[in-house]
Amino acid sequence: PLVAQFADFLSFSYKDGRSNSGAASIDPRVGVIALIVPYIYGPIGALDLSYWGATAGYIGFTMTVLAIAAVRWQWRNRVVQCFAVWAVICILKIYGEPLTNYVLLKIPYLNQIVLERWLMPSLEFSIVVLSATAIHELSARPRASLLAPVLIAIAILLTSLCLTVAHGTYTAGGYFYVSYAAANLLFVFLFSLACCSTSLMGRHSAWVISSMGILEAVLLFNAPILSAPRNYGFDMEGVAFLQNNLGLQRFYTLGPILPNYGSAFGVAELNYDDMPVNKYLVRYFKDNLDPYMDATNTKPNWHRGRNPLNNQMIRRKFPAYGAVGVKYVVTSPGDDFS
Repeated sequence: PLVAQFADFLSFSYKDGRSNSGAASIDPRVGVIALIVPYIYGPIGALDLSYWGATAGYIGFTMTVLAIAAVRWQWRNRVVQCFAVWAVICILKIYGEPLTNYVLLKIPYLNQIVLERWLMPSLEFSIVVLSATAIHELSARPRASLLAPVLIAIAILLTSLCLTVAHGTYTAGGYFYVSYAAANLLFVFLFSLACCSTSLMGRHSAWVISSMGILEAVLLFNAPILSAPRNYGFDMEGVAFLQNNLGLQRFYTLGPILPNYGSAFGVAELNYDDMPVNKYLVRYFKDNLDPYMDATNTKPNWHRGRNPLNNQMIRRKFPAYGAVGVKYVVTSPGDDFS
């Protein structure tokens, strides 16, 4: 039922040009290595190239090895064939391979979805299924060898690394993060060592490999959290004021409390950052509030070019904002909105 409702909503969604484009989600110069060891380039934002801003995730080295093992051990299994083929298609589309782009965008409804963003969760799901299949097989055959899968994964890793170095990708951010690269490659080495020792571990091999996969997932998840700023503070007085005084109305931001954070604090916000967006909502906003707004992200002054800024537009059409329920306009401290 959810899929049927979503398909129906697509006919009402705004198409902003990205949905039916053949654009790559990840700059090909970044290489497949970014899917396998995502922090090889350093923390989030280290690269000037399009990676963290466009992609929605990564695979990791553990699941790469296990997915290859599942294909090697259970290729006759139709489920494995289906997910393996789909995973390859997803990777080709994510990196903008022309023929894959052309074929996928000819399929009904797919040309209405921002594939450059939403194919990544589909790829991750496919790899998870393949990895689970490999773990199940390893439990049934404790002495099954992971040597060939890990060698294939390392070959892919090193080939991609050589290509990214040849393209000058490591110089794109102007700094080489030795510690990040070393930590990523150290885990690759340790997991490879464990894979080469499955015959010695016997019935414990599935438990050890699974545990290392969980460890990698925890490390990758916590890397951006642990590298986040520590010295910061929230101005909760302003948030509390909105919570206590908005009632059934909403606020519009020209800076603080970016789109979608209103939901986090439980206050209604006119700005949004969403996809897909109802095309009638976009049409109303552009006709009545701001013709220069970005349809999917109304973050202040986002993609404005040389057009008037948000604070100029709201001055021109102040009554129209009140008509859609705006009670307060949130600005940065010291801004003169008079």
